[in-house]
Amino acid sequence: MLYFITSSDSGSLVIDIIAANGTREPPVAQKIFWAVSEGAAATALLMAGKRDSLTALKTASIVCGLPYTFVLFWMTQALLLVVKEEGGDLDIDRKGFQTFLFSMDFYATGPFSSVVDILLAAVAPFMTMGRIAGKLAGKANCTQTLVTSAILFCTCVMFLILRVQDMNFTMVAAACYVMFSAWMGYLRSQVREHVGSKRGNYFTDILACLVFYPWALPQMEAEIVIHDKINEVAVN
Repeated sequence: MLYFITSSDSGSLVIDIIAANGTREPPVAQKIFWAVSEGAAATALLMAGKRDSLTALKTASIVCGLPYTFVLFWMTQALLLVVKEEGGDLDIDRKGFQTFLFSMDFYATGPFSSVVDILLAAVAPFMTMGRIAGKLAGKANCTQTLVTSAILFCTCVMFLILRVQDMNFTMVAAACYVMFSAWMGYLRSQVREHVGSKRGNYFTDILACLVFYPWALPQMEAEIVIHDKINEVAVN
């Protein structure tokens, strides 16, 4: 009861404020509506699930709230950057990436079409990472990055498969994925340094790679290609 009441009370309050367009004191009727709606949904789950319903309710709330954890990461990081901009520690007009993370047009700068680039980055990210490293520091760095990335990614996939035998392997796979994302974030920070981007930092690079690596990797490759082409035109 304490678990549900505290969760429902805070959840109803937040949803109520959002539905009231940010008003801190929403109408009482609206408060009642959201509280009753959540209570009715929880009652239906409890009656349908019998003994295991409470455990299922807790699990469902955790699963539904997990994606917002990453959103909160970005919000806190964004708040920190805004505060630094307001305080004069960061230049508001500082240079950033020339492409947006989810833009589809810039992927054509890679060796394949945009859709193929995204799919390749999703199923074999180490291939794209190897090409990026090669464009940054030559063939030797390309091989090293390709091998290291392949080992980390394949280890993650292996533990995901082993979770069929033991669910605890899921946490091991998650740990491997975080390490893989940190390695990918380091590569992204090198790309930012190469193109002269002053926006973001290693933390934001890790977040982008942790959640959206199929889009982040083609973007990184496109940034290098665009930057090198601009420099080539400027020299000529």
